[in-house]
Amino acid sequence: MWMNQSFHVPEDIECPSMPLEVCFTSLRDGGQLNIKMDTNGEVTIGTEDIDLAGELIQSMASFLAIDDLQVEADFPAYFEELRQILVQVDDYHSVHQKLTAEMADHSNLVRSLMVWA
Repeated sequence: MWMNQSFHVPEDIECPSMPLEVCFTSLRDGGQLNIKMDTNGEVTIGTEDIDLAGELIQSMASFLAIDDLQVEADFPAYFEELRQILVQVDDYHSVHQKLTAEMADHSNLVRSLMVWA
């Protein structure tokens, strides 16, 4: 079983009855990792670490030899951080455009002053 090979557990995990739900503590950041497997084959991974979730999905897909896997993810903290970064980038872009326009105006002014001189 994938979990027995991927995690250090004291004894093999067996699931005679479904659903199976296990909880781990992440050694990366001390956060919780929940893995739930339903009878219909659906696996739910609960973690706040987007990197850990991605690595677990890749490991599971590789173990099961799955080439095409439909995944749904929700990481509100990461998406909020990304939104804030994009707002900053937009602000920097606006400042860049303003400075470029001012530089062009000053260049034209210098050019006209040199013609007069």
